[in-house]
Amino acid sequence: MSVRYAAADLHKATTTIVVKDENGKTIRQSVMETTEENLRSELRAIQGPVHLTFEESQYADWMFDALQPLVNKLIVCDPRHNRLLSQGDKNDQFDAERLADLLRAGLLKPVYHGERSKRDLRELVKSYDQLVSDRTRTKNRINALFSSRGIKRPKEGLYALDLETREKLIKQLPGRGMRLRAMDLYVELNTQDALVKEARKEMLAEGKKFPGVAHLKTVPGFGDIRATRAVAWIQTPHRFRTKRQLRKYAGLAVVTTTSSDWVVTEQGMERKTRVQTRGLNQRFHRPLKAIFKGAAKDAVTHYDSWKNHRNVLIDEGMRPDLPRLTIARKLASIVLSIWKQGVDYDESKTFLRS
Repeated sequence: MSVRYAAADLHKATTTIVVKDENGKTIRQSVMETTEENLRSELRAIQGPVHLTFEESQYADWMFDALQPLVNKLIVCDPRHNRLLSQGDKNDQFDAERLADLLRAGLLKPVYHGERSKRDLRELVKSYDQLVSDRTRTKNRINALFSSRGIKRPKEGLYALDLETREKLIKQLPGRGMRLRAMDLYVELNTQDALVKEARKEMLAEGKKFPGVAHLKTVPGFGDIRATRAVAWIQTPHRFRTKRQLRKYAGLAVVTTTSSDWVVTEQGMERKTRVQTRGLNQRFHRPLKAIFKGAAKDAVTHYDSWKNHRNVLIDEGMRPDLPRLTIARKLASIVLSIWKQGVDYDESKTFLRS
C-alpha cells in the first residue's frame, strides 16, 4: 500500500490534519480538539504506512512522545524554514496542506527530538539557564539604579555586599521610592542566588548519570557546568555525522556568498576571481555557541598550549578577534570526536590548528 503523508497544524484549542497520497491528492482532512486521545484516534484511522509532520512548538515534545509510536516516520520540522517556502493564502487548512506537500517532496528541515533519556537533564539545564538569566537581569537593574544617581560602586561590587554595607549604600539614593526599589531588588537577588545554587546542584547531579559529561570535562575550557550543559543541548554526538554539521548547529560555520559568478569572454565562460563575502551562519543554537565561545576564552586563559596557539595565529597575521572563533571551532571538533569514541581528551593527539 502506498505511503500516506499526514500533516498536523497544531494549536492550543484545535488541530487540523490533512492526509495526502503519493500523487498529492487530499484523501482525508479533519479538525478536532487538541487532545492526545483525538490525535491518536485520527492516526489509527489512516490506512497504510503513514509519514507525519508538524512544526516545532511548545507542544512538540508532548506530541512527539504521543504520536511517534503510531507512524512509520515522524518529522518535527523547523517553522522558520517552512516560512520561506510559504506563499499565498493562509489558514489552518492551507498550512496543513502545505506541510503535507513539503513532507511528500522531502523539503522539510527536521528538528531533533530523539533522546528521551536526557529529557530530565535538558529541563534542568533550561531551568538553570533561565534562573541565571533572570539573576543577571536583576543585577543589571541594581547597577543601573545606582549609576543613574552617580553613586560609585564599592570595591566589593554591588552584589556580594554584607547587609550593613548594602543599607549604607541604599541610604545614598534620593527619595523613599528609589530606596524601597533598591531593597526589593536586593531581596529578589538573594532569592535568585539561592534558586541558582539549588538548580546548579540538581543539574550537575543529573548530569553525572551520563558518561559523556565525564569525557567532556577533560576538554580544556569545560568544567562541570559547561560539560553538563553541552551534553543536554547536543543530547547525542551521533546526530552529527561530521564536525562541520556541529559547527553549523553551534553558529561557528563560515558562510560564503557570491553572485554572478561567471562572465562571457572570447575564450568562453570563465569564473570570476574575487573575494567572496564571508560571515558566520545566522541560524544556530545560541546557548551552544555561548558554551564553545566561553570554553575557548577559558582555554586560552588557563592552558599554556592553547594560549601559545592563539599567539601563533596572531603572529601569522590573523586579526586579534578571530583566534577565539578558530579555537571554539577546534574545541567543537574535539568534543564531537572524544564523545563519539567514549574517551578522555588527550593533548598529545590534538593538532592545534583548525
